[in-house]
Formats: sequence, C-alpha cells, structure tokens
Amino acid sequence: MVRQTTIPTRVGPVPCRIWGDGLPVLASHGMLVDGRLWDQVAAELPPSVALIAPDLPLGAHATPVPDRAMLTAEGIAGALIDILDHLGIQTAVAVGSDTGGALTQIAVGDHLTRFSGLVLCSCDALSHCPPPLLRPLRPIVGSPGLLRTVGWAFSLKPTFASPGPLNLLCKKPVDESLVTSWLSPFRTSPAIRSDFAAFFKTMRRDLTLKAAEQLRTFSGPTVIAWSRGERLFPRRDAEQLAAMIPRATLHWIDDALTLSPLDQPSEVAQAIGRVITRTGLLRN
Repeated sequence: MVRQTTIPTRVGPVPCRIWGDGLPVLASHGMLVDGRLWDQVAAELPPSVALIAPDLPLGAHATPVPDRAMLTAEGIAGALIDILDHLGIQTAVAVGSDTGGALTQIAVGDHLTRFSGLVLCSCDALSHCPPPLLRPLRPIVGSPGLLRTVGWAFSLKPTFASPGPLNLLCKKPVDESLVTSWLSPFRTSPAIRSDFAAFFKTMRRDLTLKAAEQLRTFSGPTVIAWSRGERLFPRRDAEQLAAMIPRATLHWIDDALTLSPLDQPSEVAQAIGRVITRTGLLRN
C-alpha cells in the first residue's frame, strides 16, 4: 500500500509516495516525469523495503517552486538529503534513473555516509551531462516559445507513449493518461517551463565528473543497471562507472531504453534487491 506525504525541502514542498515499511530506498526520477515512474518497481519489491519516490521539480511538477534560485542540480540533490532528514532516516539505498541518476550521484558523492547502497539505471554520468542528444536544448531553454514547442513534441504519441524509432525513452507502450499528466504542467504553465529551464541550465558535466570521483571512495554495494539498447546515455559510461566504484557490478538490461523502470520493472527491482542483500541490512 502506498502512503503519500509532502516534505519541506530547500527547493520547496516535495510530494512523496512511500511504498512498504522497512529498509529505505530513495528513488529519483528524471525530467518531465515524476515519482510514478517507480510504481511498477515498487510493486515488485517486498513489503520489508520502503521505496520512497519523491516528485522532484523537474518539469512534471504541479506547483512552481517558491525560490527558483534554489532550483539547481546541487539544490535538488540536497533536497534528497532533506527528505531523508525529515523522515528521520540515517542511511538509505539510493536509486536513480535518467536525470535522477545524476542527482543521485551528486547526493551520494556529497554525503557518502548517508547511503548504504546505490543503483544507477541509465543516466547522465561523467562527461555526458546532459547527454549528447539533449545538448541542443541549451539554447532552446532560453526561448519561451521554443521551450513550449519541446513540450508539444514530447506529447506526440510516437515520441513518448508509443514504441518505435522516434521514441528514445521506452520500448514498451506507456499509458497515455500517465504521459498526459506528466506533460500537462509543462505544456500549460509558463512558470513550470521556467522552472524546467532554470534547472536544465545548471546541468553540467563538471558536476557528474566530480561525483564520479567522489564515488571512488563509496563503500556501499552498487549495481550499474544500464539498458543495453540505450539511445541517450553512452554504454561506455556504464562500464567506466562500474570500474570506478569499488563494490560496483555492471548489469545490462535487455529490451529496454532509458526509462527501464517502465520497460523492465522486474529487472530494476532485482537490481535493487541485489544491492539490499549485499548491504546485509534487510529485516526478515
């Protein structure tokens, strides 16, 4: 059963959905989606695991942030720590997908002792932040008209909700009502688009390069769960991360693109389970 709460953070109130009751797993999503990305993964985890899925202000959020100056990659990574603090959680397993993977790397790198394990699905990493195919968005986010066009393009069925050569995110069909609810704030609210633009401008490779260096001293078990058919994030980044992080293993997810929690939720849940098992912290 899922519980819903809203947590005050440095970037404003963040709605969170919490599945289960037990070992905490903090799962971060990417741009233009929210914490529902993890629903199917949560359903595959045992009730002795508490999966915490915040709705981060990354373009699918319903309410504009109160202070846009805080809306940076470092700010949202810090908000992940605020969530743990508010819930009274000393250590958690961190999980990240897409842009949420970059935020997770930053949070773990800056707070190594707050995390007992790490799972990184396909995500921004090392020199690819943002990834090569999204770098043309940099000049676009400075133009309100062009940015609105981006929202329209993502809402086209072949771009997101339907599988095919134009879909960079998912191999399997995604429920159209879910996609609509994710993209509606971005399409209809100039303030939400401005939030998105402010955040996107702060995504820089020096942040992920620094985080990767910090993770060289991370002692928790780690699984790099990368989609083998990935179109946005280079496979060599997965291999390099697995080589850099001391207790990391590399697991390729077949028949999935960037949003593997939607394409292959069972495999993502299994990756989380392997990390949890290796921490030795799971309660029976």
